[in-house]
Amino acid sequence: MFNRKQSITVHNSFFNSISSKSEYNWVDIEVEYYRRLLRIIDNVSGSGQLKAIKKLNFEADLIFQKFEGYLVQNVIPKIFGKENRSTEL
Repeated sequence: MFNRKQSITVHNSFFNSISSKSEYNWVDIEVEYYRRLLRIIDNVSGSGQLKAIKKLNFEADLIFQKFEGYLVQNVIPKIFGKENRSTEL
């Protein structure tokens, strides 16, 4: 058996911050988003602020899209059965 350590580079800093805990509720993710947003507003000014907010929104949106895809593919079929699956949430 191989004893290799693998490393993963995460380019989404918002995902990196929410994945550092072993368990998160959806409310915790929203709180983390607003905490990071307020930190940007308090510490970044000018065009850098807009750029940082856009980056945060982009990163959060990627996570939300992946989560929605997971729900559609894995959770909804178990709740409603495969024959009644709808792709709209």
